[in-house]
Amino acid sequence: MLFADVVFAQNLHYLTYTVPDHLRNRLQEGQLVKAPLRGHIKVGLVMRLHKSREPLTKEKFKPVAGLFSESTLYHPPLLKLLNWLTEYYLTNHGTAFKSMFFKELIKKPKRPKTVKDRTDETLMAETAPPSSLIRLIREIKGSRGFRALTYMEKTEKEDLLLCKEAMANEKKLIVLAPEIEDAELLYDYLRALYPDRVCLYHSRLSLSSRHDSISGILEGRYNTIVGTRSVVFTPFKASLIIITKEHSLSYRQEESPRFNARDVAVMRGYLEGIPVILTSLTPSAETYLNCLRGKYHLVRSTLTRKKPRIQVINQKKCLQPAPYITDKLFHLIKQKEDKGVLAIIQRTGYAMVGCDDCEELIRCPHCKKALMLHKGEGLLCHGCGRANPVPDTCPNCGGHRLGFYGAGTERVKEELEKIISRKNLKEKELDSPEHSLLVGTLSKRGLRKSKFSLIAFLNPDIMLNQPYLKSTERLIQEIFSLAELLRSDGTLFLQTYMPWHPVFKSIRNWDYEDFLKRTLIERKRLKLPPYSKTIVVEAHSENLEPLEELKDWISSLDIPLIGPYREERKKKGIYVIKNIIIKDTMRSAQQEAKTLIEELTKRKIACRVEIEPPEY
Repeated sequence: MLFADVVFAQNLHYLTYTVPDHLRNRLQEGQLVKAPLRGHIKVGLVMRLHKSREPLTKEKFKPVAGLFSESTLYHPPLLKLLNWLTEYYLTNHGTAFKSMFFKELIKKPKRPKTVKDRTDETLMAETAPPSSLIRLIREIKGSRGFRALTYMEKTEKEDLLLCKEAMANEKKLIVLAPEIEDAELLYDYLRALYPDRVCLYHSRLSLSSRHDSISGILEGRYNTIVGTRSVVFTPFKASLIIITKEHSLSYRQEESPRFNARDVAVMRGYLEGIPVILTSLTPSAETYLNCLRGKYHLVRSTLTRKKPRIQVINQKKCLQPAPYITDKLFHLIKQKEDKGVLAIIQRTGYAMVGCDDCEELIRCPHCKKALMLHKGEGLLCHGCGRANPVPDTCPNCGGHRLGFYGAGTERVKEELEKIISRKNLKEKELDSPEHSLLVGTLSKRGLRKSKFSLIAFLNPDIMLNQPYLKSTERLIQEIFSLAELLRSDGTLFLQTYMPWHPVFKSIRNWDYEDFLKRTLIERKRLKLPPYSKTIVVEAHSENLEPLEELKDWISSLDIPLIGPYREERKKKGIYVIKNIIIKDTMRSAQQEAKTLIEELTKRKIACRVEIEPPEY
């Protein structure tokens, strides 16, 4: 008797079905089939075909209803990738397949794709690729099998040149970008060069556009797909995978199985036996360590680029005519306001509200985070998203002396309007000419084509003071990326209360590799990632009692934990325990996590698992 293990894009383990006689010679692993599930016929993937080793009766298993498609969409390396995704991220096959499955394979659009002219003439200026990039392409062309190469760029435009050269030399490419805007920029550039070869895929596209991209790849109309993290699972045999801006945290999926598309892409390259290129201005610490250990091959760009003009000033020694606006910054803005100024403050809204009597900030009654005043919207909680009215008296002491504390984008915008006597300064998210003074956060949405004579980061300390291992690394990566928006004679201005911090030395010297080397030495001394492996298993319940009992059991395992504590999620309060597992190897960490997950399953307590969490 022939059996088929079928996995559905649902939170389920794979299910076993019998294969009817008329499908025995037609059914193959990797095909999509129709099978009964919970009283309905659903489409699933055949993971495995096998014969029973034990005397099983047909009545115990339902038969496969039929083939959805005669073609084998998921070839063997992708089936192996599905198994790896399940094991590595400690999830079930259905949840893993949900991330790999393209709904466009079974859901056809009612309307045909409408083609819009997206050609951007500013991208088409010819730039000769640096010798390092040409050498990189030659290495790939002359090699066979899996290789992981890290290309350390001098400018983000080298991503465009790399993809152009790769398309000229390789037949089938998967190109990953962390953000939708990055993917569209790459697509526009490549489509202008190769209009019939490249397609785009991301969540904001219409169903007809996404369907055209996936069906075009399967039919052979396109041989290169550009998109965000989901395209790493594109069901076709690629010859090269390119991961641009590999350090970006946007490659991490927020829903289970919470995979990192960069790591999945490297594993896919290994299973397929094809090269993988990771590009970045500022490679992550774990990628750089892999280069030092010889797992990845590091290629540095030979492009010559002038170091930007950088000023790091001590806020303690400066007068501040307005919150976060020092006298030195005020004079710089007055000099350069007609040549394009970008003021960055990493906090939206107007300001926090506090009481001058008891010196307490007004906090969210649900999640206890400080509320932020947004003009026209009231007090908003940036934690749970709840809106609260502005009180007349202090909720802590009943005092009437309420005032503003700190500043967000709205208040900085208002203060700058007063200082330079200009009305209606623009928000950063809007399309902006170069001759503007803009205020916003670190999001670069809509600014890729802009150039500024001054970029001022008003509160970098807010990133440095975050209680995460990667907070300093993320700060320097953002600052190096900001330099892409500077004019050749522009100034990068940073104001801080901690000018002594080692990260500012690396920024002044514009030496990212020096920062990485010092960071890795410190992390090795403290046995922190990437020299150790971390898994966070989070247990949550609406009631406190089950977690209190669980806490006693976990204490016997000697696993560090936080909680139980109350947290607001989706405007609903739950109790949470976070279990932090730190081991020398990922295998030992996973084994301990499995023991914990099994216990949670027995106790019917919901859990959430995150492998190597960025916010740890």
